[in-house]
Amino acid sequence: MNLRLTSVSASALTLLLVYMDFSLASSTLGGRPVDAKGRNGKIGGNNFNPAISLILDGRYVETNIDELELPGFQPGGAEAASDGFGLGETEFSVSANIDDKIYGWFTLAIEEEDGETKTEIEEAFIESLGLGSGITLRGGRWFSQIGYENQIHEHTLDFSNTSLVYDALLGGKLTGDGIQARWIAPTDLFLELGVELFNGDNFPGGESSNNIGTSTFFIRTGGDIGSGGAWRFGTSYIQNSFDERPNAEQEENESFSLTNGDADIFGVDFVFKWSPNGNPTQRNFKLITEYYRRDENGSAELTQGINSSTANYDGDQIGFYVQALYQWQPGWRTGLRLDRLSSDNTLSNISGTIADADFIETSGLVSNEDPQRVTFSVDYSPSEFSRFRLQYSQTDTGDIDDDTIVLQYLVSLGAHPAHAF
Repeated sequence: MNLRLTSVSASALTLLLVYMDFSLASSTLGGRPVDAKGRNGKIGGNNFNPAISLILDGRYVETNIDELELPGFQPGGAEAASDGFGLGETEFSVSANIDDKIYGWFTLAIEEEDGETKTEIEEAFIESLGLGSGITLRGGRWFSQIGYENQIHEHTLDFSNTSLVYDALLGGKLTGDGIQARWIAPTDLFLELGVELFNGDNFPGGESSNNIGTSTFFIRTGGDIGSGGAWRFGTSYIQNSFDERPNAEQEENESFSLTNGDADIFGVDFVFKWSPNGNPTQRNFKLITEYYRRDENGSAELTQGINSSTANYDGDQIGFYVQALYQWQPGWRTGLRLDRLSSDNTLSNISGTIADADFIETSGLVSNEDPQRVTFSVDYSPSEFSRFRLQYSQTDTGDIDDDTIVLQYLVSLGAHPAHAF
């Protein structure tokens, strides 16, 4: 939930920063292993002292893209980068072992939106420690652990933005309030199974009378290849139902929404990493790809002033990205990513006071276009605590065909935990 930053929250943030531990010996940026391993339930030093961190993101963007409109896909809240100088997402995190049974994590995101400073609780959860038998339980709010990119925080992405398939199918990232159970099998080959139950209020869910609107299942396996390679393969399934899912942005005197709907999303992901003798500090290579397919149905409703119409909706959408990153010497890395989307949606039995052609065009759900984007980046990391990135992307959605240049810095203050594989 987005909240306007108040003087009380600003004061609280100031007090927390006063006690922030700026020890560079226990920090990280970009997923490199460090002493503070909050993600696996271990905090460096005194286990009962919280690890506190602040991530700063500044950027200059040169683009003519005002809105991230993707033909064939309902707007879910993902936005294009704002033109000119500005701040990205500032992230404030606290994590600690609460006792020998429970670990806690909290992340607050601060960003500018439409000229206002807003805060959002991105993650706030507790997780079990030492249950045994490979079982871990979690409760609260978090980025779902489906796929690969979804659980990665914005400042640790390999590019300055998420891939198009996440923007189109998940509204940026799948998140929610709920419970999770994970199990790691006692086998030589890594094998993990997980299930999550969420309230389902967030896209691709929506308003619902059900307490559990979204459920996810994921399976991951992986292992080593020789002395320098490692791989991981995963499959994910997301099921959600909603009473109403409106467009994230609505025009004045016009509203569009899907109602009484169900959506099923199936995904696969693959990651391969290589470095000489397993040491990534000098040279390393990373290849990532994810593919998702969403099948959904429901009713479409459009209102324009005093006029309105409804239709039966059946949607079939797919999307994927593939990206490769290579660090050729310490600190210097280059990356290339290809995103592509496609949809095959139908609107039938249109009835009401709005012409059928106007209804179909305004909905934006029926399109022959296949949005795609190609992105190239070069980044330099003087240390584990800072990164400077130059990124170029070319976006073609049919309606939009434009270039975007991003010059970005990312810095980490305080102890930030290591990230997932």
